[in-house]
Amino acid sequence: MAEIEAQYGRVLLAAGAEQRWRSIRWLVHHRDCQSVPAEIEVVDGLVGQPASLDDLTAYQQQVLRVRVAHLLETETGFRGGDPLHPDPGEPRPAYDPQGTTLGQRRRSKVAELRGLGVEEAALLGLGRVSERTLKRMAAAWAAPAAA
Repeated sequence: MAEIEAQYGRVLLAAGAEQRWRSIRWLVHHRDCQSVPAEIEVVDGLVGQPASLDDLTAYQQQVLRVRVAHLLETETGFRGGDPLHPDPGEPRPAYDPQGTTLGQRRRSKVAELRGLGVEEAALLGLGRVSERTLKRMAAAWAAPAAA
């Protein structure tokens, strides 16, 4: 498969230099169509493949990395989340875990994100971040590890 346009219900199939658009219905009903492998994920009664980073576009992956870096800096004091491997200049004073509490770091991050330009914050999906939002993000980040 060379391309998928799920919103239009079609796929671009490629065999060598030849390419053809086909409907997803055509593909599903094709005699060579294989059944779904055993490692499927069921979420709210829906069946699908497990989500992965590869499901995102390059831009979406970049946005995700920036958002995670902000979250990890808030939670740990380090954008990479690892105090044993800090980036140059880390931890910044407002996020130093030796001199700040988690609540103080969250308040600092809210202030920092409010200082971003409106467009920049909106592009990152961080335009309306509060301490409560940061708590929810941290809980969601930790949830897969607990499962």
